Amino acid sequence: MTTVRKNAFTHSHLLQPCLLPSCCHCALLGYSCAASKLPLFPLWLLGLIHREVLVKFASVSEHATRVHTAWAAAGLAPELIDSQQLPCGLTMHVMEYLSRDDGWTMFYSLEPEHKQQLSAIILDKLQEAHAVDVGGGARAVHADMRQGNVMIQLREDGDNDQQQLAEPQQVRFLDFDWSGLEGQARLPAFMRQRIGGYGSGQQVSQQYDRDLWSHELETGGE
Repeated sequence: MTTVRKNAFTHSHLLQPCLLPSCCHCALLGYSCAASKLPLFPLWLLGLIHREVLVKFASVSEHATRVHTAWAAAGLAPELIDSQQLPCGLTMHVMEYLSRDDGWTMFYSLEPEHKQQLSAIILDKLQEAHAVDVGGGARAVHADMRQGNVMIQLREDGDNDQQQLAEPQQVRFLDFDWSGLEGQARLPAFMRQRIGGYGSGQQVSQQYDRDLWSHELETGGE
């Protein structure tokens, strides 16, 4: 999996291009060049010319895009602007970029005492996400609920312009590569066991999301 942050229609932020399959290079060219004849993206994306986005290439589960879209609509994930299945088997997601300039920070980067303080809020938001209808009455499992896959937008104190940690303004869940439907989602065959009872290829539930989050909080996370 390669994650690319770039400004729309420039290549100035392309990271480690040698690691990307050729189909990803073609997709980026189709996305960034207004004159491109590649039929990967509709012309309405030209409206993003003044918007910073994040472009991610990954091998994803069958329902990953569906779950991401539903959670984003509920305000619990970055907006998914576009998604394309590429010939090489990877999926390219073009999504909202959550900027540090706007107060966004990774949960794992917080001090340990701040993590303890905010963890209950994250679990409340996870409960909201678990209740989201992802289509046909189905509910979803994230399946990778680590601290590195949660971002929070911190408030700023009007008196001293310091970020307040009492309560984040917003919470967003990231990286839906392994996500799936409750009762169907399985961990990928290649992953190592993170917590007891959940090995590679095993079916996981929403309880796994909560257990993994609690395990990371106890062990220090990433």
